[in-house]
Amino acid sequence: MRPRAFLAATVLAACLPCPARAQGAASPAKSAPEETPSYGYTQSWKATLGLYRTPSEWSADLNLRGASGDFNFWLGGYAIEGGGGVGRIGGEWVYRSEAIRFTPTLALATNGLVAGQLYAEAGQTVYLIAGASRTNLKDYNNLTFDPNEALQLGAGWHVDRRTLLNAYSIFDVRLHTGQQNTHLVVRRYLDHEHRLTVDVVYKSGHTDEGEFVRALGATATWDWARTFLRLAYDPYSNFSSETMWRLGGGVRF
Repeated sequence: MRPRAFLAATVLAACLPCPARAQGAASPAKSAPEETPSYGYTQSWKATLGLYRTPSEWSADLNLRGASGDFNFWLGGYAIEGGGGVGRIGGEWVYRSEAIRFTPTLALATNGLVAGQLYAEAGQTVYLIAGASRTNLKDYNNLTFDPNEALQLGAGWHVDRRTLLNAYSIFDVRLHTGQQNTHLVVRRYLDHEHRLTVDVVYKSGHTDEGEFVRALGATATWDWARTFLRLAYDPYSNFSSETMWRLGGGVRF
């Protein structure tokens, strides 16, 4: 079996910048400008539970993610029906400036996996996306299901203060599988802490059995002030022969 999903999309979701704060107009009395609150979430911790179903088995993933300044870190575990699973730990450093966002990531798992990733954005209202990920070819499960030994290329657009649009491809450059996931992600803040994210993915490439496949999947995530709920449909999950449904949710604190 080829190594399973690493964290390209997870890092992307974590690093997407929130729309910038905007200032209101001064009053006739020349009082100080009133700031409009920025959109986003300020809680330092996030706990996520995911339940995954394929025709052959159930599995579950529990992940705890924290933030401290420019550093993010996580601790998680993946368990499969009937026994078996893997634990993981990881961290990343996030650099942000007016025009550049840059994030190196390192993850370790109890089955001996070592995995690293570099992710970057360049630009402001419209920006370029680039990334690269590599592992030591150990089997691994995480919160996303894109190719591991891959490059990532794309672009994003802050359509307005509440709306973000991303389009990017993550494609294998090491194992000669031809596996490629192309994502179109739309994120819309309905108010300051209430948002909807829709991620549509077109995947193509060879499965573990060598069959070339094409399919369309989607993930929808609904965020409230402190809680969130996610539903995903993933045909040929991890480029296996099976379709996976994923139901997840969690809490920020």
